[in-house]
Amino acid sequence: MGKFKQGILGDVSGRVGNAVFASWRGINVVRERPTPTTKPATLPELAARAAFTLMNGFMNEDCAPLFKVGFQSVEKGMTPFNKAFSLNRREAVTGVYPALSIDYSKIVYARGKLLSVSAVVLATTVDAQIDVSWENNAPAPVVPADPLDPNDDRITVVAYCPVKQGWAIRQGAAERSAEGYDLQVPASWAGSVVHVWCYFVRSDGMKVSDSVYAGQLEVQ
Repeated sequence: MGKFKQGILGDVSGRVGNAVFASWRGINVVRERPTPTTKPATLPELAARAAFTLMNGFMNEDCAPLFKVGFQSVEKGMTPFNKAFSLNRREAVTGVYPALSIDYSKIVYARGKLLSVSAVVLATTVDAQIDVSWENNAPAPVVPADPLDPNDDRITVVAYCPVKQGWAIRQGAAERSAEGYDLQVPASWAGSVVHVWCYFVRSDGMKVSDSVYAGQLEVQ
């Protein structure tokens, strides 16, 4: 697959001879028209397709906006979602085909150089709520105040319930210095196991920390 710049006629799509022009995740691409085949897929090919389908079902439109922020620093020619999808399909899909599954502890929502979430603890003390606490590991504020003080980094909290296939997401939930946030989740999640991840975004939105898998717990 190749890439091409927009020409004087704007976006181009369709087929010319054996070349197929299209837009893929905001990038103009051209690829060779596939040749029909009756050759059965090999086991590795079937496994790769199954892994793709599994991760594609998980990384749906509900969580897709997170990757635009979490993987904003990617190499030229790749979209943030594409980078995140490639990484998670490679690292988080486990098992032997056809018994594939997702290892939620290896899912990554953000990659960056900010200080990561430290000493995160999960608890459920109230119905339909997950209490998230962490340690403020940022240096003490300086004088005069730094507009990009790491104490002001804001946490994103992500919760996923496999049984309900649902999400509870709060971006910019609280400042790093707050050391805690109570995430509201659907009441229908009561009795179900939920997986939780956290990461920080700088106050100007231009840098992130690595996401951290905070663990799993059963919601009240």
